[in-house]
Formats: sequence, structure tokens, C-alpha cells
Amino acid sequence: MPNHRLIVGLGNPESRYQYTRHNSGFLWVQSFAAAANFPDFTLVPKFKAQLTRATLGDSDVLLAQPQTYMNASGDAVQALVHYYRLDPATDLLVVFDDLDLPFGQFKFTTHPPRTHNGLYDIKNKLDTPEFQLLRLGVDDRGGDRRIPVIDYVLTNFSPAQLSQLETDIFPATREAVHPWL
Repeated sequence: MPNHRLIVGLGNPESRYQYTRHNSGFLWVQSFAAAANFPDFTLVPKFKAQLTRATLGDSDVLLAQPQTYMNASGDAVQALVHYYRLDPATDLLVVFDDLDLPFGQFKFTTHPPRTHNGLYDIKNKLDTPEFQLLRLGVDDRGGDRRIPVIDYVLTNFSPAQLSQLETDIFPATREAVHPWL
């Protein structure tokens, strides 16, 4: 019997947010889906998410992009976890932007950053903080903290950064996630 795994990339659904730092989770699951030849994402309204699914090795893997805004990501995650009868501690991975890490760094962990409203909502809706996290570093401000956090995470990656994500960072993160699958 295959393992069932749910990987949720966090982001905001409008096209104006497509290449922002806050949409790192969306960008990651899109890259993962393309690299592993998943079918196209499809909107499934009852889950409030874009979904795609494939079998990788011994795992049945469902990739999700919640179509709520970041701060309500828990609605989609809760619906998927309950419908597929998943154990968040073993079957759920959430991929998201992390302002506590410099751009290019990542952590596969169960320890969340100091603050992240999308994660906070997921923890509240699932009533547990126990799930896997892939924290993608997005901070390249150096010592300049004059830009408010909410404004900064909604800025677009530069073309060079987008290229680096696809050619270096996302492939390395896929390798880090592979043993979990």
C-alpha cells in the first residue's frame, strides 16, 4: 500500500502575486510538479485549492496551492487532510517563504519561523503544530530593514533570483524532500 503525502505550497492566488517572495511555496510546487512530470494543476473548489497528483516511488503525492489568501491557508489544508484522512505529523509538508532565512537558504524541519500568518492559520485549523516544513529563505535586504515586512514579501523576485530558484535552489530542496516521500 502506498504512502500518501500532501505537499502544500503557500502563496496568494491573484496573478499580481505570481513572482513575489510570498509566493515562494506556489513557485516551489509548480517547479516540483514540472520536474516530476505531474499532470497540470486543476482547481477543485471543494478544497479551495489547485491540485495535481502522481505516484512517485512508493508514495501517492498530492500537490496543492490553496486558492485562499495566505492568511486563510488553513481552510484548504484542513479540508485536504480530513478528506484524505492524513496524519499531519507524517503525511503533510508545507512549503513557504521565510523572512528569517537569507535568500538561497532553506530548511527542511518541523520548527517554524518566528511569525508566519499562513502557518499560524494551518496550525489553528488542524489543531496541531506537528507537520513538516520546507522553509525557503527570501530575505536579501542585507541590513536594510526600512521596508515593512508586509511590503517586502510582496515584492517580486528579480529575474536573476527567479533563475537561481529554478536552476539551483529548487533542485537542492527537492533532494532534501526526497527521503520524506
